[in-house]
Amino acid sequence: MEAIRLIRHCAKYVSDRPQAFKEYTSDDMNVAPEDRVWVRGWFPILFELSCIINRCKLDVRTRQRATGTVWYKLFGERCHPEW
Repeated sequence: MEAIRLIRHCAKYVSDRPQAFKEYTSDDMNVAPEDRVWVRGWFPILFELSCIINRCKLDVRTRQRATGTVWYKLFGERCHPEW
């Protein structure tokens, strides 16, 4: 449950500060600036949630699915169709 709380905190950060991910540059970063929010922000969050689903007991998986549904409602309008 602590992992879900921390991931929720990360999702809030990505949602509130997408510019921080767009401006991030690295030598190995060959991603368009408008896609960096997805690659460096949302994708890792969704990946970790999928790991929770695969590793945890049923009660935690149920809570994660509920959390994911709430996130889609809160942050879904910020997603781009190509993501």
